[in-house]
Amino acid sequence: MKKIIILLFFFVFVWINCTDDEEPFLSHVYGWVYKTSDSTGINNLTIKIRDIDPHDLEVLRDRTVITQNKDTLPGYFEIDSVCYGTTKIQGTTYVTMSIDSVDNLTWPDTTWFPDLHGPVDTVIVYLKN
Repeated sequence: MKKIIILLFFFVFVWINCTDDEEPFLSHVYGWVYKTSDSTGINNLTIKIRDIDPHDLEVLRDRTVITQNKDTLPGYFEIDSVCYGTTKIQGTTYVTMSIDSVDNLTWPDTTWFPDLHGPVDTVIVYLKN
């Protein structure tokens, strides 16, 4: 009888944990883009950010942000509500930041996979010129 009760509790525990709704993990991301040659910031750079759509967790969404001056420091960008995972899926490949040479004529195509954690995170990127 004890084995049946323990087995029943085990199945109820597994059933409860498997039926939870997925909750998205969101982060307010800000950072800077610098040149590797002299560590100066780069303004007017179009960055494309791809992350999980928090309203439809099976779809990715694309957004763009343009770097600018912030407190006299060039190369600043900020984007809110970046979804970097859920309670069931997590990892470093769910958020992609990229620079396309079509939008940024003097810079090569570059892609990063930032490792985001928590409600606020900072990303510092260096571009080879």
